[in-house]
Amino acid sequence: MTIPSSVSAITAEWLNGALEAEDIVHPGVSKVTTSSMPGIVGALGEVGIVDIAWDGDTDLPTSMVAKCPLDEPMAQLYNSVMQNYIREAGFYRDLATEVPMRVPTCFVNAESDDKSAHMLLIERIDGTDGNIFDAPTFETMVELVNKMATMHGQFWMSDRLLNIDWMLDWQTESLKLGIPITQESWATFQAAEPDVYSPALAEFCSASWINDTEFWLDQYSARPWTFTHVDFELDNMIHTPTETVVLDWQTCLRSFPGVDLAWLLATSECDETVARESELIDLYRATLEASGGPSWSYDEVVEELAWGTLYPAACQPVPNVGAADAEGEAGARLQARFRAFLDRSVRAAERWDLVGHCSPHLRQ
Repeated sequence: MTIPSSVSAITAEWLNGALEAEDIVHPGVSKVTTSSMPGIVGALGEVGIVDIAWDGDTDLPTSMVAKCPLDEPMAQLYNSVMQNYIREAGFYRDLATEVPMRVPTCFVNAESDDKSAHMLLIERIDGTDGNIFDAPTFETMVELVNKMATMHGQFWMSDRLLNIDWMLDWQTESLKLGIPITQESWATFQAAEPDVYSPALAEFCSASWINDTEFWLDQYSARPWTFTHVDFELDNMIHTPTETVVLDWQTCLRSFPGVDLAWLLATSECDETVARESELIDLYRATLEASGGPSWSYDEVVEELAWGTLYPAACQPVPNVGAADAEGEAGARLQARFRAFLDRSVRAAERWDLVGHCSPHLRQ
């Protein structure tokens, strides 16, 4: 069955067949109505809403969220490098029920044989969208750090992750195809705004991730690993009255855990989270150990944070340069979001002394 190339191409006929392929018992779909998801501009994919008219009574929802890659050359290039939809399809197929946190239910997980076409239909969550521009409560941060650390401990150095064919790590060959894009974006951004990074941080990022990428990918891969989300930040959360639902598993990776903790703490930056960061680090340490992970000292977690922030600090110019032409209200938020990620990553890199922790590992 041909997979629709866009959300608007989903038909009642296709959805009937897709649900049957998933062995989902349903009364039949008489009509579907599609619309775009308000406030979302995707550089690589499309997110939309599918409203469903059923032929009879059912407990299945009348509205779902649809996700698919953009049918556009640049998006296809990026997706071939990052394999975002392959990863998310694999996650919902193999791991969604195993992670110790609430994730949306996936009703349709359609993937072509060559893995070039995808369509996901997942649960539409009724709640309040997370927002990186709203300072999180400390209680929210405690909840998220607990969820993350529990997942990291549960999958710590697990053979389960080694036996999943879609699971990427930092040595996955396709990731190397993105090196020229990263280098070009870094040069463009540095030429336009040379004072955003301190001289020491700019020099280190250039000498390490930007111009010796494969070596640093190997360095990342050599660290003790677990299952990581990699984009664990507030915009990928929905808050309900009872819990926080974690979305967007397109970047999940077998990786050292610092990439998750560094990204959450950096992108959620506000006066209270920075002032009480040591409490969150201690909570992470205790929960990680209690969930099956290692017993780390405070300083060892800070070193993880330093390593974890190298990738975003060096690579955030890529989406910032790429989003420069985004238009409209949603496009303006996209630009502001990527800029906030860059600025907060740079401040976190300084706060955790990225240069001091990682410089000794430069190739001589």
